[in-house]
Amino acid sequence: MTGFTRLLAMCAVCVLAQAQQGPSRWADGQGAHVPVPQGWSANQRLLDHGGPLSLTSFGGVYAPGGILPPLGAEIEIASFPRPRDLMETIRKELRGPQLNMQEASLGAQSGVRVSYRDSISPEIELTTVVYYIPHGERLYKFFLSYRTGHPEGAALETSLEDVVRRAVLR
Repeated sequence: MTGFTRLLAMCAVCVLAQAQQGPSRWADGQGAHVPVPQGWSANQRLLDHGGPLSLTSFGGVYAPGGILPPLGAEIEIASFPRPRDLMETIRKELRGPQLNMQEASLGAQSGVRVSYRDSISPEIELTTVVYYIPHGERLYKFFLSYRTGHPEGAALETSLEDVVRRAVLR
């Protein structure tokens, strides 16, 4: 094996090792630096207009009426001044739906995980999982929404957990 071939083989091993470490794309907005899951994209235009940091699994092409497509999912990240009473804020913000709340710790991030289902039409129900993460003077909210019954629902929730766990909050 020549020196060049050996060098080429070593470079291939380095590239393969990087590819196996997970997403290499990151997005910034709302005071957060987050990984973009493989196959997802960030909506920079929404962020440029003062909206939340939005990641979608479907290229941002919504179904008619602006709803998620049948196999689509979106993660939105927003931050606000930290409230005095987090639980009261959650209850006020998410009035109506049957809420499943629990304390959550993902890596360095600790907060509250809330999940619920909400019908947006007689035929369409959405599942939403929200992580409320207090950090310094800010409250970060990580929302995942997808259509209830999505065949990859568990994997989508794992993607959200990875985004929250790896997020760098400022």
